[in-house]
Amino acid sequence: MVIPSLPETVIAYTVRKEMTKETYSYFYRYVNSIQSITPFFTFEGINYIYVKKLGIYFVATTMHNVMPASSIELIERIINVSIN
Repeated sequence: MVIPSLPETVIAYTVRKEMTKETYSYFYRYVNSIQSITPFFTFEGINYIYVKKLGIYFVATTMHNVMPASSIELIERIINVSIN
């Protein structure tokens, strides 16, 4: 999912159909309510992995355990491909 600094989802792609549309708004509200947040966090049983570049949140969500470093690397590669 790609979210600009405003609370609007630009691109959303679901693979396992395990997330609802409210997941996007939960992420945005949670990130804006906390001053210091890590790029990988769990909120209400959902793992959020995100990178913010150029004022846009690039976010991956899952209910399964994943390796944070691999997930962030995947997001970074997607960013590089989309920017170039």
